Amino acid sequence: MVAQAAGHTFFVDAGDWAAEGSLFLPNQSQQKVSGRILVSWTSDDWFTMAAKFIFPDQLEPQSPLTLQYRGKLAYGQSHYTLVLQHSQWGRVEGVGWVGEKAITKRFWVLGDPAKRGGTETYWQINSNQYVMTIVYTAGSKNLSLMEATLTRRTP
Repeated sequence: MVAQAAGHTFFVDAGDWAAEGSLFLPNQSQQKVSGRILVSWTSDDWFTMAAKFIFPDQLEPQSPLTLQYRGKLAYGQSHYTLVLQHSQWGRVEGVGWVGEKAITKRFWVLGDPAKRGGTETYWQINSNQYVMTIVYTAGSKNLSLMEATLTRRTP
């Protein structure tokens, strides 16, 4: 894959990653976030990615944020498509791009009058660490920003 040639280890390789960081919401204080991301691949270029994030400092306990991705990144390509089951938004579709220094996704909720969507970006620090940002939007309004460091749990 083009991504492996660029030296990526997150997403383009199967793996288990821990996430530690912060969630920012408008007019609220920063909240701690922790989570885990599991990535797997099939022999025919299909991937699954499962993510679960919890917010231990929230005053009112809420369900964790869970994200279940499935998509295809064809061998030798840098663009990919995906579907996502989002625990708060339901069915989401998107596209992504694997670059030399970063991996990114853009996604949107199907048929949503509020035009909710977002972007995810993963910047490689080294082969065992990435920095992740997830920005959720509704139309032109930012709803939240999550920043986290991802650390590989399985080499």
